[in-house]
Parts: sequence; structure tokens; C-alpha cells
Amino acid sequence: HYNASMHTDFLRDPEGVSLERTDFDKPAGSPHNWHSASSASGYATPCRVNSQYHSGEVKQEEVTLSSEVFSPDQDGLDDQVTLHIQLREPGCMATILIFDMKGEKTTDLGARVLLGTDEYFTWDGMAGDQKPANPGIYIMYVEICSPSGDVKKIKKVITLTR
Repeated sequence: HYNASMHTDFLRDPEGVSLERTDFDKPAGSPHNWHSASSASGYATPCRVNSQYHSGEVKQEEVTLSSEVFSPDQDGLDDQVTLHIQLREPGCMATILIFDMKGEKTTDLGARVLLGTDEYFTWDGMAGDQKPANPGIYIMYVEICSPSGDVKKIKKVITLTR
């Protein structure tokens, strides 16, 4: 049995948000084995691995980029950069922002995004106004907040070339 109280406290409204088992080897009746589906997955993962799936295996938490240099010129080579977030704990919340070297926000890849344990975010080199960002060096700022209140702040350097 499961109920709405098993949803994460990060949600304002659990309406339309699926509850997912985090580990199929643990008892289904345990309220600690259920979590809200990630917002990046559309709050549901039908016919796919649950977004909050977490086996008992200990893995290294990682926040990595597909490349540190990309050229969004639509030639089919390095046209975007992908951020990959792997977490040990389900139900973390993230904000992902991109800043230029002047410290001005260029774009927002996600604000208060409910993460799954394995998520991808892509930047295509467009600024928030949907115009191409200028060539140069950018900082991808990732802030991850766990359900227990721990906050991790990560900065990644990206070079955009044209």
C-alpha cells in the first residue's frame, strides 16, 4: 500500500506525480522504498526504468559534462553539451544555470528540478532569449539539494565556439 504522504516534501502539489519504487529488491510495503518520479522524466516513467531507481550498490556520485568545448553550428559534431548527473540518493532537487564570463545569467536549464538518480540536461548554445549565445567561456552552475537538506554547489567550465 502507498499513499500521498510518501511523496517528497519538495513537491508543491503531488497531483499527477507517480510514486516509484526505488529498489525492487526491498520490501514494497516500506514507505522508504517509494519516491516521487522526477520532473525531468515528466513525473512518470511508464515502460522505462523508474527515475528514482536505486539499487543497494554504492556508486560514486558524479556531475560530468559530455565535453568542455562545443560548437553549436549544426554540422553534426559537438552541437550541444550534455550534463550528466548521477546520484546515490533519490529525490534531490537541482537548479542548473549557465553564466557568461561577466557573471550574467545566459540561460536556465532547470530551476527547482526534481531529479532522478540518473539525469541528463542538454545545452544547445542558445541564450534565454532564444538567440545564439556568443562564443566564449561559460560557467555551468549546478546546485543540488538532498531531501535531508545537504546542498552541493558545482561549477563546470564550458567553451562555446562558432
